[in-house]
Amino acid sequence: RRRASVIFGIVQFLLMGGLGVVAAIRLGFDAQAAAFAGLALAGSSTLVVVSTLRRREQMFEDLGRTAIGVVLLQDLIVIVGLPVVAATDLSEAGRGLAGSSGLVLLALGLSRWVMPRLVTPLIREPEALLLVILATLFTFAGLADAIGIAPEIGAFTAGLSFARFPVNGLLRGPMASLSDFFLAVFCVALGTMVPLDGLGEIVPAVAMLGVILVVAPMLLVPVARAVGLTTRPSIELTGLLAQAGEMAVAVTVVGFVGG
Repeated sequence: RRRASVIFGIVQFLLMGGLGVVAAIRLGFDAQAAAFAGLALAGSSTLVVVSTLRRREQMFEDLGRTAIGVVLLQDLIVIVGLPVVAATDLSEAGRGLAGSSGLVLLALGLSRWVMPRLVTPLIREPEALLLVILATLFTFAGLADAIGIAPEIGAFTAGLSFARFPVNGLLRGPMASLSDFFLAVFCVALGTMVPLDGLGEIVPAVAMLGVILVVAPMLLVPVARAVGLTTRPSIELTGLLAQAGEMAVAVTVVGFVGG
């Protein structure tokens, strides 16, 4: 299913990104704002996909493996591409691309050679594990800020450093309470950003929502069929991925901060 995940993930990313850019331009956004909109719409929510698959007990089925492969690939593309979209010139875009790629490579190297040796001996010391997690988070966020890219990129790449088995399983317990708490805070903060004063900002949001929920599934079901899924899994996959999640919020925040 790796081939299916890669092909479907890239096609969905390009298709959704292109539709987002076109919709944003038609709504009156400038080129850079349209690029941010396209990047925000291009990827699906890893959190929503994983939570849904766990609830349905489909994590280890072909559908679940394909969906998780798709969202993880798209997250990586967003992380690498965000500094390029946020750049104001080619040199800044080159530095951002090099910086984000370097952070990803550093995280993958740590996950393979460092974290298993560092985390495994601390399995019976949850406080020490939590300190390792927080230290890694702040280190990557600080590195991202130091090289001139968004700290959100550093935070995501910090998570990549814990992504390999068995480290990810060992950290699941200590991370559960933290993730539940900050997820609630995240949802509250997100709710405060919903504009209720008029239709000026709601209309573009509804238009983008239509692209995600209506247009994209109709176009992506044939793609899922083409990569080897039968009709029902194709519909389930496109329905599962018909949303934009936490990475869209990160892209939007970076866009607002950058003006």
